[in-house]
Amino acid sequence: MKDLNLRRFRYFFEVYQRGSISAASESLNTSPSVVTRQIQLLEDELQTVLFERHSRGLRPTESARHLSDFWNDLHARYEQFEDRLSALRGLQVGAVHLAVSEGYVPDLSEHVIRKFNAQYPGVEIRVDVMPVGHIVDSVADGRAHIGIAFNPEPRPDIEVVYSVCQPAELLIRADHPLARRKTSVSIAELFTCKLALMPVENGLGQLLHTVAHDEKVELRPALISNSIAMIREFVLGSSGAALISGFEQMRRKGDHTLVALPIDHPLLLNPRAALIVKRGRPLGVAAEYMLTSIPQTMKLFTKVLAPTRSTRHRVALRKD
Repeated sequence: MKDLNLRRFRYFFEVYQRGSISAASESLNTSPSVVTRQIQLLEDELQTVLFERHSRGLRPTESARHLSDFWNDLHARYEQFEDRLSALRGLQVGAVHLAVSEGYVPDLSEHVIRKFNAQYPGVEIRVDVMPVGHIVDSVADGRAHIGIAFNPEPRPDIEVVYSVCQPAELLIRADHPLARRKTSVSIAELFTCKLALMPVENGLGQLLHTVAHDEKVELRPALISNSIAMIREFVLGSSGAALISGFEQMRRKGDHTLVALPIDHPLLLNPRAALIVKRGRPLGVAAEYMLTSIPQTMKLFTKVLAPTRSTRHRVALRKD
């Protein structure tokens, strides 16, 4: 192990992530033979087999999974070391990678990133928008430093730093008959609506499919889309409805054409929006500052009742 060539880890990790030599070589812009040779040399150095060949590519061994964890931890430590050095220079450089649900983008952009960019212009911020399951995987795999996800399922490798109750609501036009009533919507009324739904891999999609299963109702949506903009246009242009969350954070200023009504069902009244990190992963200074800033400035977390906080230690947000 003392002679382990860390440069070969890059080849290993690409093969581990992509599942084949050809995909890894394309990503690394090199030939498959070079990738194969580097993997062989790494296996010789470690005196273990890292991948088993099968018809659809390469299957990582248990040794490969341990090596991946080691590489992720090493990479995180190195990233933290770089950021600690940058902190001594006044946080002039650094990087933060976030994975978020689409509905949180306007709030995050306006109340967090804009201010953060102005205060720390040398820090590079990357935001990937994806379904809730992909957000959790991205944080767990170490690709994203921070995730903001709607109702993620608990996992031992994920720490919920901060969460707030964010009920699901029925989005309808202001002139819809249900809107004129100004009361909550029953589950029976929900399922009589012409619905636009998020896909099942989305947090809201999963939630409604669970409710439909419990109520023994067959879902027949008029539209399925992973785009909030598409769903909003569907509701605006028809007498239809959609299941959403965080309407106040998404509402356009001065726009009163749409309203969101509460739905009288326990599963739809109690989901949570969660700020998550990988459990045990050390974060660099820039990511720690971002993690401290989000619950202090993002409307999602400052305007909604019933927050829960982790006891995880955070650096203090600089005021200068």
